Amino acid sequence: MGKAKYQLESDFSLQGQIVNIVRKDNFTPKRVQLSTEDGQFFIKLAKPLRATVPFLAPGDWVSIAGTRKIKKGRNEFKAEELTPLSAGGELSSRKVSPLPVGKEKKILTQGKILVCQKSDCCKRGGKAVYQALEKAIDDRGLSDRVDIKKTGCLKHCKAGPNLVFMPSKTRHSRIRPAEVSELVDKHFLATANR
Repeated sequence: MGKAKYQLESDFSLQGQIVNIVRKDNFTPKRVQLSTEDGQFFIKLAKPLRATVPFLAPGDWVSIAGTRKIKKGRNEFKAEELTPLSAGGELSSRKVSPLPVGKEKKILTQGKILVCQKSDCCKRGGKAVYQALEKAIDDRGLSDRVDIKKTGCLKHCKAGPNLVFMPSKTRHSRIRPAEVSELVDKHFLATANR
């Protein structure tokens, strides 16, 4: 008979200061390193919680609650709820939890746009699309959150110009400069009910 994957599961609640944030693809927060009176803990953020905490930064005080599992003698923490605290460790007025379904709210996502600049894409308007992207990002005030990267061939030469929006890895082909604004809004200014 096989061994149980987890030996023990229980709830936990910790308060402390964020030391580090581990991000998936350098964008989405995945884990936080929390310094408390009892030491430092690495805490995984539940997927619904990840999209709601991009404002966190090292040095912030938080209260985190969730489940603790012991696997092979190691504690594994998973946050289900996060509450920002003031610098002294006192409860802040705002609480962070997964967004309710259907609630309309603009969410600013951090990301990157890859733009093919090889000859076939450039012949089909790649440079104009790149310039339209720069303008759309600047017009929306996203310059500090969205990078535009010129790349080599993205392997769909006849369907150029080609773009890839990160972190979702969504590819768009045969893009015209007039379509760029709508794509930027779709990928980086999304509503919560999508």
